[in-house]
Amino acid sequence: MKIRWMLLFVLIACSCRKQMTVDLPDQQHKPVINLLIAKDSLVITQLSYTGTPNLGPNTQPWTREIVKNATVKLYENDVFQEELQLVDLGYNAVYKSTLRAKPGANYHVTAKIPGYPEMEGRDSVPQRVVVGEVSMKEVPSDDRRGRANVSVQLYDRPGVKNYYRIRLYEQISVQPGNIVYNYLQPIPMISTDPFDILFNKKERNEFFTNDALYNGRSPRFNFIAVSELNFRYPLVVEVTTLTYDSYNYLFSAFMASEKNEDVLSEKVIVFNNVHNGFGIVGGMSIDHYYAKK
Repeated sequence: MKIRWMLLFVLIACSCRKQMTVDLPDQQHKPVINLLIAKDSLVITQLSYTGTPNLGPNTQPWTREIVKNATVKLYENDVFQEELQLVDLGYNAVYKSTLRAKPGANYHVTAKIPGYPEMEGRDSVPQRVVVGEVSMKEVPSDDRRGRANVSVQLYDRPGVKNYYRIRLYEQISVQPGNIVYNYLQPIPMISTDPFDILFNKKERNEFFTNDALYNGRSPRFNFIAVSELNFRYPLVVEVTTLTYDSYNYLFSAFMASEKNEDVLSEKVIVFNNVHNGFGIVGGMSIDHYYAKK
């Protein structure tokens, strides 16, 4: 009797089976907007598509298809300001504003590409953090590269959640003729923060932190800077104040570059805050300081 019931159940289950077609969205050709809005700077963004474009047999896997026919609009505190103008560089293209972003203001950006829903994203430009002493002291090195202890003090604003990124540079000066050119060359650093368990004792070019452990206080961060040029040029410390969205985007992108190439690590998904597309519209305040010896 039990066998008969089992056979009957199998026949009923088979007779009720229905084939369904699931229409999965195409993730290989979705629009992407990359826009990080810095205080006192022009608003400049680039639009592209996900996936590698079919540009011929020599197309490299990192090649992106740049969008040059979009309409990009900028709103400040929900008031329309202007349509960003296309700057076509041939191999590349960006959309550029004429006004400069203000700290404390909210920005809303829309981008309409023919054949796609209108993309949009919004964020604010944070107030800059007050920075205290920025100093450096060269220390003995066990290789040909110069090393220095770098100290940076921040005065964290109380009562709000704050996010920061710190990077180090050497200000290189070159003089091919009568004109002196200065540019910032990134240099790696090693964190000495005991809570930095992910990257402690490992060189990298960026350090991210939030004020969960020091809200409203004046933390001091210490790094070991590594210079191929043995600090012949001035050391510059870049301190960036971030919003929740820009912090999550930059930190997740940084973690993805660190871990996604490692087959033993769990893959990191890059943060996205754009509706009807991918990418980021995020605010930041960037300041540079010379380290005193």
